[in-house]
Formats: sequence, C-alpha cells, structure tokens
Amino acid sequence: FATGRFLLGTYYLRQHKWEKAQQCFEQTLEISKKNGAALNNLGALLAVKGNKNEALLNINKALNLVPGYLDAKKNSQIILREECPTYDEVQFTWRELRPVLLAYSE
Repeated sequence: FATGRFLLGTYYLRQHKWEKAQQCFEQTLEISKKNGAALNNLGALLAVKGNKNEALLNINKALNLVPGYLDAKKNSQIILREECPTYDEVQFTWRELRPVLLAYSE
C-alpha cells in the first residue's frame, strides 16, 4: 500500500495537484515511516507552502535515513537559502529509493 500511495503522489505532482500529492505522501509515511522519498517529497511541498521548519524536519529525516541522498541534500540547501522556493526549484523524487544508494558526486 505504501508504494501505491507514493506512486499516486508522484502522479499528482506531475498533474500539479499539490494538495492531493501532499496527502498521498503523508499517507505513505503513515504506512512506512522510513520512506525517504516520501519524506523528501513532503518536505519539498511543505517548503513551497512556506512551512520551512516542518519541511526541514522531513528533509533531515530523509537525510538521516539515507545519507548521500542528493534530492534531499539539494532541497535542504534550497530551503535554507530561500524563504519560499517555487515548485520548479525544489527536487522531487520520482521513484522509491533502493535499499542502498550509489554514491554520486555533484
């Protein structure tokens, strides 16, 4: 069920249905609290809405769960740099994360 909710959330992101996407990522996290991709996407959506503290809380949880997670790392930098980023500025994750991420350099 968590995967289905996550994928539905990404569908809503692509459709620019931000509230529905947020609900799906919240539901994903109710089922699977350690879903790094849902934490990142929820954090990005909250940042755009101006909920900077809550956004950083979710992004930092994702980074603690998945060290080296580039989307979350970029979102953390964007959130700290800008008061209210746009949807185009934040980094969404479109697939669930592998158990072990490959380390890429920026």
